Amino acid sequence: PGADHEEGTPEDIRRRFFPNADPNDPSLEWIKGNAPQSGPTPAKGEEESPVKSIRYDLNGRPIPEELRQSLPTHLGLHHHGDAQDEAGYTLDELIMLGRSTVPAQRASMLGTLGKLLSNAASSPAGEDGAVEVEDIRTKVLVTALEALAERGGVLIRAVDALWISAVDYARKRPSSSLDIANLVPLPALLRQLAVHLLPSAQELPPESLTQILEFILFLVSSPTIQNPTPDQIGSEILSTRDLIPSILHTFVTSSTSSWTSSPSSSSSLPPNADAIALVDALVRTSRTNAKTVVENGIADTFMMFVVVLPPSSNADNTKDNNLAHELLARTLDLYATLGQYGMYAITATTAADGFTALGKYVLDLITPGLFDLANQRNGWLAVTSYLKLLGVWMTCAIDPHKTTPPHEILWSQVAGWDWVSQVFQLRQRLLRLLGDSKSPHTEVGKRPIPPTVRAALAAGLRNFPTYQILSLRPLSSLLAYATLVARRCGAQAMELKDWLKLSFGTMTCLIEGDEDLGSRVLEGITRSITKDAASELTSSGDKWIFSDASPEVWSQGGLPVILPFLQTALRRAHVKSQEGGGEDEDDGPGIDESPPEIIAPLVPGRNSIQEATTLCLPHSSTSPKGSSSTPRGGGYGLPLRRDWTFAPLDALLHSSTAPVFKVLPSDWDHSEVDVVRATLLLTRTLQDIVAGGTPSGFTSEVRAVAMSREEVVFGCMKVFMLEHGQNSNSSFGNDSATEVFRDAMIEREMARLLAPFRSLGRSTNPPPAANRNFPSSLERTALPYLGAATPFFQFYSDFLGLYDSVSFGHPTFGALLIPPLANSTYPIDYRKLLWGDYAHVLRHLAMEPTDIIGSDAKDWLYPVESDGELIGMYVKALGNGRLRGFLRWVAVHHVAFNIWPDLQEQSLSSFDPKAKAIGAEPTEASKQSRLMRSRKVLQAVLGNSNLSGVKEVVLYYQPKPNSNPALPPPTCFEDNNSGDWRQQRLEWVLTWGGEALGSRLQGLLSS
Repeated sequence: PGADHEEGTPEDIRRRFFPNADPNDPSLEWIKGNAPQSGPTPAKGEEESPVKSIRYDLNGRPIPEELRQSLPTHLGLHHHGDAQDEAGYTLDELIMLGRSTVPAQRASMLGTLGKLLSNAASSPAGEDGAVEVEDIRTKVLVTALEALAERGGVLIRAVDALWISAVDYARKRPSSSLDIANLVPLPALLRQLAVHLLPSAQELPPESLTQILEFILFLVSSPTIQNPTPDQIGSEILSTRDLIPSILHTFVTSSTSSWTSSPSSSSSLPPNADAIALVDALVRTSRTNAKTVVENGIADTFMMFVVVLPPSSNADNTKDNNLAHELLARTLDLYATLGQYGMYAITATTAADGFTALGKYVLDLITPGLFDLANQRNGWLAVTSYLKLLGVWMTCAIDPHKTTPPHEILWSQVAGWDWVSQVFQLRQRLLRLLGDSKSPHTEVGKRPIPPTVRAALAAGLRNFPTYQILSLRPLSSLLAYATLVARRCGAQAMELKDWLKLSFGTMTCLIEGDEDLGSRVLEGITRSITKDAASELTSSGDKWIFSDASPEVWSQGGLPVILPFLQTALRRAHVKSQEGGGEDEDDGPGIDESPPEIIAPLVPGRNSIQEATTLCLPHSSTSPKGSSSTPRGGGYGLPLRRDWTFAPLDALLHSSTAPVFKVLPSDWDHSEVDVVRATLLLTRTLQDIVAGGTPSGFTSEVRAVAMSREEVVFGCMKVFMLEHGQNSNSSFGNDSATEVFRDAMIEREMARLLAPFRSLGRSTNPPPAANRNFPSSLERTALPYLGAATPFFQFYSDFLGLYDSVSFGHPTFGALLIPPLANSTYPIDYRKLLWGDYAHVLRHLAMEPTDIIGSDAKDWLYPVESDGELIGMYVKALGNGRLRGFLRWVAVHHVAFNIWPDLQEQSLSSFDPKAKAIGAEPTEASKQSRLMRSRKVLQAVLGNSNLSGVKEVVLYYQPKPNSNPALPPPTCFEDNNSGDWRQQRLEWVLTWGGEALGSRLQGLLSS
């Protein structure tokens, strides 16, 4: 035979596998190994996507590019797709083949897709070219969902790929998110899964059935699911016909029967604790779903694991023993979860004998072997779950009217069952065991929580995604409880100042669900800051704290006056949709009058068991407040913003819609002045206690607690805005004969709050105005209050108009107008508004640099103004002779920089930003344009300004801004041995203005 007939040659392959095909059939070109690449070729200059160019083997591993053309064809990696001479499959080819009509091929490709995604999820982003892992996940998930209607091997592979793309992927990449509603209609998906779980139609192996269970549990419990909400998913699962009954039959009743009769059998499917966890997760989603679980008798299914207790801990089969303990622990957790809604506590009565036996059994579990976590972990879980259940049911028994339905459990029953004694016995045995044990649990409770842990938690709380917040929730509750007991420890009680610092820090650590604890901490704070406490602090030398508050504050009730306002601010306002009108556009979204969603606390209380609507944290737990859906005056709720102490002012400004006015006690009778005094006193106490009342006190450890400069400024602005027309229709009017801001204490407290931020000209390092913990501008700071529909510029316009009409030159009022004029942060509109439309108020704004709220004068001086209209406003203001102080310096600076060439060289970017950015020299045209502008500005100064203004503009000098501090007046008008700039300016004037103009300036520039 010839060479073509040798084994492995293209002709040998054709004769063996395609004997009837023509040797020149184009469809067999691929077996020759030298066929040209077919399919579309990327255009010149167009790069192919990295993921699309990767080729994978049948195990989902990328094939190195150098091996693609050398691998033999018998490996099954060559096919009729693009690049037939290269081994492997691209992602798109695998997706296409995953929809093949050939079952064997489809099953194989689904398996490869699952392995591919599993490998990609385990690799760091970018490794092996897998830079679009989320896109791969979506494509694999959709392909798997499409195959769920198949049978046999295709269905098994589809379920495996579905599990990998959802459950396994979320475990490997917990920060991922999934919008399942965008991929497939959820009801249709659940109906399809229910079909495969029907006992009469099951054809899947136990492993696949378990994967379906884990996928459904993932849907209802994973924080990575962004849409639908957990409540919606839970309702769909419970309403899907046969789904929950099939799960209970497959993983609980049927499997338990076969497992108890033959626990060592490998063929039977053992009971799965995830089935109980699924029901527990459904209960957590909402009170409505919990009621459905109870009414349909789902919770009764698991009573067998309580009544029939596991074998003793010394049984031979440790694996089965651990499973029995896990089933018991999960059942007790489910009943405790129902108890947090005040439901199913009747079980303690109907199964009293079983729970009595359970109490004795749990007590016997507490042996030295309990801390062998490798073998007895689930025994430990059974102990803790039992204690948790007793705690929940005893809470329900405190007020039986709060259970659903009422009187499900009574305290007399608790006393009869001797639960309190059981708890103490369990506690004593555990403590004794911990004292004798050498396990790491021995030291638990002996070491205080390090302050750095609390600081780190508070500093980064808003940056944590929801999946991490879930694990932090126990810590936030622990901090709150530790704070509450810290002042009640007898001789070891904390000093008031230290306790207040701890309390303020704790308030920023609380997350949704901690509202009740936060209310208790707030009550402790407001009731601790009293006249007697002020005297105590004064005697100890802490005079900078609230010891100098006006006596009127204490006579009018002290800080408890604002306690209802602060407690209301702990709960996030619900937003009412604007669809259909009925709401003023200027007012933004309103407050929804429907019952709010109330998240149950981690440890239930007598009120929460009746009021809680869910046990799940929403996906927005850490989202920034102040989105487009935030109502005006809203934006509060846990976790608190740093400016939470200003919440009473927000309520006063929107008293017609603020929810607090609907829940005020009947004996609450105070004025706006009382509320504002208490608010400012609390705010200053926070700033002083946490940061020491000085700029140097704003260290990194307290930046998450203390307010930034912008937050304090905006809070003080709100005090003045109480006089604005937006509050004219308020049902909570000001009974004072004068404006609120003219109250002596209120004026003094605002001045003290702002004092640490008046740092122009000081040598101390001021608190930073912008970093990851501080908003960078008033525009961002105001967003939670104003909402996205109302720009801060509108608020500032109203504020400026109010100053013009009622201020009469109030110094603090005027000082608050200056920060938004900073060139470095705010657009030119703010400056044009003041210097143009309200130029007549400039004569009242005579603050010196040391009175300005800011850290660096360069914020107002650079970049140099280049707008001709605004420069004209500066010149006009200088000409009337009434401009004084810091604003006069600003005007002179920008006018002078628009005239003198030596100054212009320092700030070229102000005139030609693009040229400066690319490092190019200015063009001749731009030079001529600058020259013409300089001449016009100088002529305007000489024609409109008085002698003093002309002198200051002519003699104004500043060093280079990048390396030197700005020279304040009068230093900036002196020679300072800074070179021959005077002579240069005179020569420049003479070159184009001649002797006539030069003679007018020669006296100034040559002296």
